[in-house]
Amino acid sequence: MEDSFLVAQTQIIQDSDLLIKENEDYSDLIRADYYDSYWNQTLKILMGFEWAVRYCSFSFLLKADDDVFVNVPKLIPFLNAPTTQTEKLYTGRLHKKPDVQRNGKWKVSNEEYSEKNYPSHCSGFAFVLSYDVVALFVEVFEMIPYFRIDDVYVGILADKTGIIPVHNEGFEVSRENLCIPFDNTLVRHGMVDECLAEIYNRTKESK
Repeated sequence: MEDSFLVAQTQIIQDSDLLIKENEDYSDLIRADYYDSYWNQTLKILMGFEWAVRYCSFSFLLKADDDVFVNVPKLIPFLNAPTTQTEKLYTGRLHKKPDVQRNGKWKVSNEEYSEKNYPSHCSGFAFVLSYDVVALFVEVFEMIPYFRIDDVYVGILADKTGIIPVHNEGFEVSRENLCIPFDNTLVRHGMVDECLAEIYNRTKESK
């Protein structure tokens, strides 16, 4: 499993210098030519998918945000299990046809999206796609209008191409025992700082 980080540009010189050094040391950054912002996440999705299909050999792609814990010793056996689809796989924490928000942080106007509900889609903090799905999505990017909410856009791609998202309980949001992994923990959202280190060390101890 190889890790790559999708990073756009920054106007903070010190941060830019640190990113240059990171890439010189580890060659693990994929840089874009636009500035990083919350509402440019869909551009990162497009960039990441295109990069993966063009340059990488893989069976599955895990897209994950930087505030999640990935339980690699559990995730790999899940992907290798005979019960896991090797084609047409799109799995994570499912939002089933959620309402379009007309107010608040994720407010969307009728001009942007006129329907009452979004297509079912997996939460953007982390999801897994099989290779064929990633390649299919790249093929249709130019035919399906851009939408600024990234996980919804992936759901739109899936809906337009007949890919059905599947819920997986192992993709977890913050919970009571946040820093403790559970038997079915594959990915957990909201993990930073000491808590991220703690759950990682607990995972190593449980091997």
